[in-house]
Amino acid sequence: LTHFGLITNMIGAQRHLQLRDGDTMILSVPASHVTGVALILLMTLRIAGKVVVQREFKAHAFLQLAQAEGMNFAIMVPAMYKLCLLDPDFASFDLSAWRVGAFGGSPMPTATIEELAEHCPQLALVNIYGSTETSSPAVMMPLGECTAHPDKVGQALPYCDILVMDEEGRQVAPGEQGEIWIGGAVTIPRYWNNAEATKQNLVGGYWKPGDIGTMDAQGYIRIVDRKKDMINRGGFKIYSVEVENVLMAHDAVT
Repeated sequence: LTHFGLITNMIGAQRHLQLRDGDTMILSVPASHVTGVALILLMTLRIAGKVVVQREFKAHAFLQLAQAEGMNFAIMVPAMYKLCLLDPDFASFDLSAWRVGAFGGSPMPTATIEELAEHCPQLALVNIYGSTETSSPAVMMPLGECTAHPDKVGQALPYCDILVMDEEGRQVAPGEQGEIWIGGAVTIPRYWNNAEATKQNLVGGYWKPGDIGTMDAQGYIRIVDRKKDMINRGGFKIYSVEVENVLMAHDAVT
């Protein structure tokens, strides 16, 4: 099942990202992680492309490689994008070949999305939401729509089933907050030799990542916070992501 899920995931992601035969990617995330394996190494094989391995991420060296190799696609965490933007020579690099920039692992601050759109107008940002338990991506933002939906992670990929559930395990109405459940062929059936983790995190074929979110009528999913990170203050729910976005919008905060 895991092998099937990984292959299905990789094929679906390649179509969604509109990667082309012969595209060049830079591997700056760990090759031991499902992101590096599925979205870089296996994807490169599928499109007969080229992968350039960066032994450790340094923003200036990454930008040099991107220019020299004509990089078309990269996937990084939001902090890596911000480090690139902070490089004093950023504007001098020719990044015109860079068509798709995927990100995941944490929310991309709205200010960073806007700054990338200003400096790299040809770059389509793609938010990706998933995990090792889902063979990597389960949700992706449609290509080119990230700027229009900066607070969303995207829509469920065709082979994934996303539910938003209340505390009693009932599906909530569109737009209402609840716990995210992920099902489908890409989801693990159990944790290896860990019955307790399986019991706590898997229900009826669905895996619970521990995130609170919403799904609107168009299927766009928004992650508001980790369930364990939400603060309850006098009956009001406070989400760290919302606080962080406000802070990151200030010029004095990096």
